[in-house]
Amino acid sequence: MDWVCESAVKMKMEEEQKNQQKAETQVNSSSSASPGGDEMSFDDMLKVVEMAYSQMLQGRFDEAESLMSAFLTLAPDFWYFNSLMGVIHLQAVLADYKGEKEYSLELAEKALNRAFELNPNDVSTYVNRAEVLLHKGDLQGAFEILKQVSVVDPELKDPYTARARQFTLEILQALERIAAGEEIGDDEEEGKEG
Repeated sequence: MDWVCESAVKMKMEEEQKNQQKAETQVNSSSSASPGGDEMSFDDMLKVVEMAYSQMLQGRFDEAESLMSAFLTLAPDFWYFNSLMGVIHLQAVLADYKGEKEYSLELAEKALNRAFELNPNDVSTYVNRAEVLLHKGDLQGAFEILKQVSVVDPELKDPYTARARQFTLEILQALERIAAGEEIGDDEEEGKEG
């Protein structure tokens, strides 16, 4: 399952450029030097994100993770790098990928929680954090995160809000089934996705 389309990646990065000039300035001034000592422009950072995202979509999780690790070393407080790192881990786990690196829902959750700390107004971070909790079996925790989306995006402008609503409905149905004494299995959840 893709976490977002390429146009949404570009939209989020452009939105970041417009709405969070302070974060960009902090990254560029304090920690965005490339290994050769040159400053990285925001456009260069966008290219890095697009490259890592593309590698992830191709199932090249080790390459995507390595790229994001390198840039997180340079810019640990850039929320989008943390968010993408979390999604790379989530997607690697969902793909049951076994590579050179360690992938886990715990590492995905840690990176996404860091992204949330740095930017609590990004709807995609809420949705991805909730998805991690869903896969960890914490329906109630995922539901609590998703309830906050309507506060962050009351006008329903973010494309992730629709995904949050879909997850919320699925969680409510699952919680109702559990309350009725039914068991919810992984096979049933996978059947819904396919």
